[in-house]
Amino acid sequence: ISFSASQVFFLQKEQFQTLSNIDYSKIFESLKTTPLTEYFISYLIRYTQTMLCAYDRQKEKDTELLDCVVNIYNFLLTKESDNECYILNRFQALRRKSDLLDEDKNLLLQIADKTTCNQNKIDAYLLYGDNRQAKLYYDKLSIKERKSYDLDSVNYFWKVNEKR
Repeated sequence: ISFSASQVFFLQKEQFQTLSNIDYSKIFESLKTTPLTEYFISYLIRYTQTMLCAYDRQKEKDTELLDCVVNIYNFLLTKESDNECYILNRFQALRRKSDLLDEDKNLLLQIADKTTCNQNKIDAYLLYGDNRQAKLYYDKLSIKERKSYDLDSVNYFWKVNEKR
């Protein structure tokens, strides 16, 4: 499977961690000109996860990276407004910048309540700040699912929530 995309979509985690001259507006503009195939969207989700992991490791935090991730998910949400994955990933970037608004927290609880996907329940509770509830659903994952989940950028919030 192949897709046509700008070279900006091939920056690696290390580059996001160390380069200071990344033009995040080019990443977002390139997205708007790339056909949104199922394969490209899947790649884009993994790409934004890489961006968030890189942000977590940056010594000097570059909030433009977070703004870019939020813009990407805002754009994707214009195409599919109720997509839980888009909403949760957007909230990951927003919560790294500041506390979420009450209406955002309410939406997280709604997602946690209605979703049938345990990973999304865990994400919603972690982003809400409730490690105890997140752990209940994490414990329901298979060993294989846990190994995969442990690589996800949302895991950053286990530690953040413990510090509160």
